[in-house]
Amino acid sequence: MSKRLTSSLIPPIYIRRLCELLTTRGIDAAAVLAKAGIGLDALEAQGSQPSIASIDRFITLALKLTDCPWLGFELGNRLHAMSHGTLGFASVASGSVGCALKTIARFTTVRTPALVTSVASRSDALEFNVSLSVDLGASEPFVLAAFLVSVERLLKELSGANFASARYRLPGRAPSWAARTGDYLDGELKFSGTGLSMCIPNALLEVRSLTSDAAAYQAAERELERTLEANSASIVASVRVWLKRSDLRETSAAQVAAGLGVAPRTLFRRLHSEGSSLQKLIDEVRFAEAAWRLEHTDEAVERIAERVGFQDTSNFSRTFKRMTSLTPRAYRLASKRLA
Repeated sequence: MSKRLTSSLIPPIYIRRLCELLTTRGIDAAAVLAKAGIGLDALEAQGSQPSIASIDRFITLALKLTDCPWLGFELGNRLHAMSHGTLGFASVASGSVGCALKTIARFTTVRTPALVTSVASRSDALEFNVSLSVDLGASEPFVLAAFLVSVERLLKELSGANFASARYRLPGRAPSWAARTGDYLDGELKFSGTGLSMCIPNALLEVRSLTSDAAAYQAAERELERTLEANSASIVASVRVWLKRSDLRETSAAQVAAGLGVAPRTLFRRLHSEGSSLQKLIDEVRFAEAAWRLEHTDEAVERIAERVGFQDTSNFSRTFKRMTSLTPRAYRLASKRLA
């Protein structure tokens, strides 16, 4: 059976929900996406995904433009169970709060590989710890806050319980607006240490789920297991890493295949089995590099096109517009307006 990558580091649905949040505040989300270097196809096309660097830029811009440092808490409050795909479905179908929390801990990396989770049983509670597997820079507190609020919301929805007895920790010092977090969480939140920690008392873990469905849970769990296995053997991820380390002006199938230690035909076959292609991945990496140079340098568009492997500037402009709805020059102007 062919293996297929079905998870991106941070699923596009979360970025789309943040776009929705920006729109409700009167902010042009499409313009912010463009400045961050995120193409529309990365939010819509199956198998596409924004780079971690562009996600960091998008979140940083969102925080700046909204002037709302607790924006991550607001986003988490908008993420209902189905926002989390099969993982959300499995959690809702779980038999209890404890089962749902252990399911989330076990399969979070299937849904969001950027997060690393672990659980530890204590005499009176279950401690659920979360950290990042990638460097998200200043966006890390935002991501962890959104995850925390969305998990508490999910557990409350399936159980109908009050989580005032839960204890949470987020990294860093308590901000001046810390009191606002009470608008989004039942549990007590403190700021200290590193990563995210959720301590759920045994009494809450034992609360039965109002939406328990054993057959649905088993089906969802099997799908999560299959995805976990598939993600561990992804050729798409390996190709992306290789391309980001290479000279995009001299990229061929033979070079990529040799770099990964496979035959070109094997490379094409495995990429196809994961719903992707070499050209698609090359375009994604070229676009991310071009977007960064348009935003952060004064290089001529012609020079940038050459750097990322386009000999024909007009072809580069057409490709760039197809991915962002903006020409390279319009993108650069939009970036300056939002700076």
